[in-house]
Amino acid sequence: MGIFAYRVYYDYMEVARSDPLPQTPKNDGEIAQALRNFKNDLEQCLPDKIPRVNVVPDPHSIKVVFETSLSEAETEELVERCLCGLHLSGRKLQEV
Repeated sequence: MGIFAYRVYYDYMEVARSDPLPQTPKNDGEIAQALRNFKNDLEQCLPDKIPRVNVVPDPHSIKVVFETSLSEAETEELVERCLCGLHLSGRKLQEV
């Protein structure tokens, strides 16, 4: 089992560069909802029976820490899919 941590946030410019279809910027309510939905999406995608996902909110982002049986490469791919689906950005944290 590996423990992974990510900072998840909304950055319109990052999302627009990675999305071939033009998107309008999210408003504050939409950003808050997308950040809340990230945990649920991640839990549903993780193959572990009882995924342990911990979220620590910040003013404009969340820190997500979770444990999984997936490899590092598989985890990065899964997190990227969850981020793209919600039009969010994220970066892997070295410290858990």
